Amino acid sequence: TCALFDIALKEGVSSIVFSSSATVYTHAGTHCPAEGFHETLALEPDKLENHYAKSKRSVEIYMEKVLHDRYPERLLLSLRYFNPVANHPDKPLWESSKMSPNLFASLKRCILNGSVFKIHGRDFNTRDATAERDFIHVVDVSHAHLELPQHLNDKGMHGYRVYNIGRGQAVSVKQIVSKVQDLQRMRGEEPLRVEYGERRPGDHEQVFANVD
Repeated sequence: TCALFDIALKEGVSSIVFSSSATVYTHAGTHCPAEGFHETLALEPDKLENHYAKSKRSVEIYMEKVLHDRYPERLLLSLRYFNPVANHPDKPLWESSKMSPNLFASLKRCILNGSVFKIHGRDFNTRDATAERDFIHVVDVSHAHLELPQHLNDKGMHGYRVYNIGRGQAVSVKQIVSKVQDLQRMRGEEPLRVEYGERRPGDHEQVFANVD
């Protein structure tokens, strides 16, 4: 990634968007602030336990330094996704649900297979005791990629900038599951069967974006 970034700058690319992640905010002992994670709260790579998060944060730091030292007139955006979900409505691109650990993909598999859906943990310090996340539709993510650089370029802005890509709202796993069951009942279908299991290692109680 860093090599590609260097080549792009050397070839005169004026605006670059890097797909980063909200995992740069969390480690095992992290608690989500009441107002959500602000862009200034990213941890240093050595504080992150997840290798994916370490790599994302390391690239961010490298890009910021290179831009500051050698290309201050360019624009670099680091977009930190929270929990992208779903597919494009016309499905030119879509995610297979066969192997994905994504909550919505897992729900889809259970519905199609008639199997029991397991909620991991019901002792979180949240409104309904299940984990809460900030879900954002992939189409909204794509709009951010296209519209944000154009907006900043139109305003003549440059330098390294970081933005959270989320809705700024925490939604629980139980809320999502209950909504699915409600929709099934409306369609006259047998609602999804649910059981509870233990928390998974590394699961956080609540993660959502500060979008102020």
